[in-house]
Amino acid sequence: MAMSVVYTTINGMIVHENRGGVESFYAPDTMGSTVALLNSSGVVTDTYSYWPYGEIRSHVGSSQTPFTFLGMIGYYADVVANFIYVRARYLRQALTRWQTVDPLWPNEQAYGYCLAGPVSAVDPSGASTAVLPARPIAIPPAVWQAIIADLTAAGLALAEIAAVLLAIIAIGNAIGFACAELRKQRYKACPFNPGASGRNGNPNNMRGCKQGMDCLETLRLLHAWADCLASQIAIDFLCFGGIQHGSSTTDYMNNVLRCAKVLPGNCATVQTAFNLCFGQGGV
Repeated sequence: MAMSVVYTTINGMIVHENRGGVESFYAPDTMGSTVALLNSSGVVTDTYSYWPYGEIRSHVGSSQTPFTFLGMIGYYADVVANFIYVRARYLRQALTRWQTVDPLWPNEQAYGYCLAGPVSAVDPSGASTAVLPARPIAIPPAVWQAIIADLTAAGLALAEIAAVLLAIIAIGNAIGFACAELRKQRYKACPFNPGASGRNGNPNNMRGCKQGMDCLETLRLLHAWADCLASQIAIDFLCFGGIQHGSSTTDYMNNVLRCAKVLPGNCATVQTAFNLCFGQGGV
């Protein structure tokens, strides 16, 4: 007789299971893959890592669950057949493609999985790719463990703990969408250089202030670079927890400083620049 398993879901997302009397909480990454299982005391019993198309890269622990890669949103791993079932069809991880044609073909790719972008897109229905926004850093299993331990110690019931975990995931998703909007804002704010190959918000592809440039143009660029830097700082804090990623922020700052340094030379005096800003005459 097969072991009875009861799953707890909130808004369609799996957060808990009771497998023959053994309870486990699911700890997801920000895409929805199970990265850890925790027991009712908040102790990590299993950890998982994956390759981009869903193959299990490592599993430490002895628990068994079919809800691993994107398991929180319903991807179901058939270990025997080595497929992942996604409601409408099967994903063959080793081939990085679906086994049957997309029900929405030709409006969607016939067999391609998530537009060949498995680290930035999901397909909860098995029929239509959903591209995810930029994601914040995933919550590591140790942090999930501490959260569940604190909630348990506070006397919260199982359903209450599950609701809190889901709220944390929802907040993470909201941050992800906010990060995407900030990147769009930065893209629009940074001064475009028509001669650059592509406009992606990269400070190396943006137009900079130069000696001898028209005063008004220098002011406009300085303003644009200030907006650009503000967007980048917001991205650093919201999306990366205050961690400066790469050299982007420094590059944006350097361009602001460069504009500020050439401003007095390009505009007869700094006072002239202030007059322009406050509508008291012109150059």
